[in-house]
Amino acid sequence: MKEELFSYCDRLRPFLESRWREKHLTWEQDIPDILSSFMCRYTSIFLQQVLAIERNINTIIVGGRPMRELHGTPYGKYGFIDHYNCWYDHCWLETKHLIIDLTADQFGDLPIIITPKRDRRYRANVDQYDPQLKYALVKLSSTSDRWLEMWRGNSQ
Repeated sequence: MKEELFSYCDRLRPFLESRWREKHLTWEQDIPDILSSFMCRYTSIFLQQVLAIERNINTIIVGGRPMRELHGTPYGKYGFIDHYNCWYDHCWLETKHLIIDLTADQFGDLPIIITPKRDRRYRANVDQYDPQLKYALVKLSSTSDRWLEMWRGNSQ
């Protein structure tokens, strides 16, 4: 299952890169060198929907928020940890046994990570049922819904 899932995500990634670029343009800032920067929540919503519809894979959106800073801190120990032992605010998907992340390259890691849930780079302290994260996901879902419509129109 892991190899098939990786192959599917590898097909999604170029589509998402175009969407990420478009989203960055709407923020009227310089487009970051790494397009997945600040796209983990949008991507998690989209990926959760497309995996459920097209692959019948049920996932949950989870995330980690470091206790002090959101953009790289040795404190807090939640979110995603990079190669320098700094934790970042981050969201990803989980199945019963796996983590699925298409935006870890924003932290200097691989562009697609599918790994067992025990992977030490990830530590969650919120999930999609947490009121704060749930609010953020609802607020962002119109963008991800649009991406899903575009993806389904392209792949049919």
